[in-house]
Amino acid sequence: MFLIVLWVGMLAGLSYRLVILTGQERSFLQNQSHARVNRTHTIPSKRGRILDRQGTVLAMSEPKWSLWVEPKTLHNDSELISKTAELMGMSKDGLESMVDRHQEKSFMYLKRRCSQALIEKALSHQELPIHTIEDYDRYYPGGDSTAPLLGQVDIDGKGIEGVELMEDGRLSGARGFKKVVINRYGETVQNVSESAPKHGQDLVLTIDKNIQYHAFKALKKGVEEAGAKSGMAVVLDVDSGGVLAAVNYPSFDPGSHDIMSEFRKNRAFVNLQEPGSTFKPMSMSYVLEHKDGKDLKEVDTSPGVWVLNRQRVTDVRNYGIISVDDILMRSSNIGIAKLVLDVSADFVGWLEKTYPVGKRSLESYPGEPRGRVNHPDEKKLFDKASISYGYGISMTVLQQAQAYLTIANGGFKQDVKLVLDSSQSKYNKSERLLSKATVDRVKSMMRKVVSNTGTGRLGQVKGLEVAGKTGTTHMYTSEGYAKDRYIASFSGFAPLDNPKYVICIVVEEPNKSRHYGGQVAAPIFSEILFQMLYLDAK
Repeated sequence: MFLIVLWVGMLAGLSYRLVILTGQERSFLQNQSHARVNRTHTIPSKRGRILDRQGTVLAMSEPKWSLWVEPKTLHNDSELISKTAELMGMSKDGLESMVDRHQEKSFMYLKRRCSQALIEKALSHQELPIHTIEDYDRYYPGGDSTAPLLGQVDIDGKGIEGVELMEDGRLSGARGFKKVVINRYGETVQNVSESAPKHGQDLVLTIDKNIQYHAFKALKKGVEEAGAKSGMAVVLDVDSGGVLAAVNYPSFDPGSHDIMSEFRKNRAFVNLQEPGSTFKPMSMSYVLEHKDGKDLKEVDTSPGVWVLNRQRVTDVRNYGIISVDDILMRSSNIGIAKLVLDVSADFVGWLEKTYPVGKRSLESYPGEPRGRVNHPDEKKLFDKASISYGYGISMTVLQQAQAYLTIANGGFKQDVKLVLDSSQSKYNKSERLLSKATVDRVKSMMRKVVSNTGTGRLGQVKGLEVAGKTGTTHMYTSEGYAKDRYIASFSGFAPLDNPKYVICIVVEEPNKSRHYGGQVAAPIFSEILFQMLYLDAK
């Protein structure tokens, strides 16, 4: 009887346990089972290409293979870790630390985007639990000439700088997934289901790869010859407002994922600096819009120093009485300041309505700041005067180029574009900002700047009429304006009668013995323009 009762009790207990397992704990046990044998592998999507306006590839993704393991297959197995580390060219301690950190996970990269030789070598060691997975590496044919503009992707292919970040949603696509069943050794024994990745879309920019390359080459040469810290240049297409080139020097290798440098950013789009005398054409247009041009003939700039609010406006030398049409050519601070202060209208307010002052040129470009400008009290004459010759106002190189675009296109409002799309068209002539008379006279003044007697004569291109303006400013630091650190600049457009291109050059901290915009930046402008004419003729 005892054995019968014991046997019945055992059967009852087993039956009860079976009911519990197949009922209340069924879902839990199934999940545990699936967790041990089911795996979901990510299938990376191919990132879209970045193309220039001619369809030339600026950035593309190349298929690669990466190596991975399931951490638990190596955990606490010193011999297996040692062999795997030796094969991968890693330290045993380093791999052991990686495995410990990922021991609760079912996937761990050993090495990303490996060479074919390493892939073949790894797969030949069948005793090691190493697997392959398809991956993609980003390739930039333009190298350092396009690197700051295009930006970078991180190790997982996500945009982190520049155009790659700006259009990350369009370029990225969506990853796919593959569900598999594995055995105790981590080997796939069954494919359960698969969801294909959705590859990213291609992106076409307004950039011209050839112009970009030649602009970078000219900028590099000019910066090195000037012994400068860095330089930036932007080239705009006058008809469409498209950015044809945006270059920075020094640059960096876009294929490296461990670059941490100030030169990784597209400084031509994101760095603010005072434009200095290159802003004088904008100030002159303000004067001409508010004064009868026939009355503007001469200005007395003697003795070369003008005291306002106990502060001095100075010229390089005493120009005496000079023609209004020669103020830009001489780059007279006193001349332009006197003209601006003689107009009673709101100077800064007019600038903000007419030019990209205090605005962004490309709202979507990551990191581009709004320009800055002081709003001086009417009694602070010196502050107002200083804005007329480019101090107390900050702009990026792109914003400076867009300001020149308004003069180059005949005085019309025009947006700047970086992405080529169906709306890419000639400027809207219904939105006039400057009168034709103002534009024509400012162009004539800027032509004199690049004459044989002007400060920008080194910006000349043989056989072509060019309009431009030089600029030289003291660099502003946390301690104020540095007496021996300069920014040299040159902005202009060509051909004079029917402008096709606007080019803006800024060189930071050239050698103090040769630091003027006409000496440093104008030759870079000339070289870029010459190369563009050569490309047009081909």
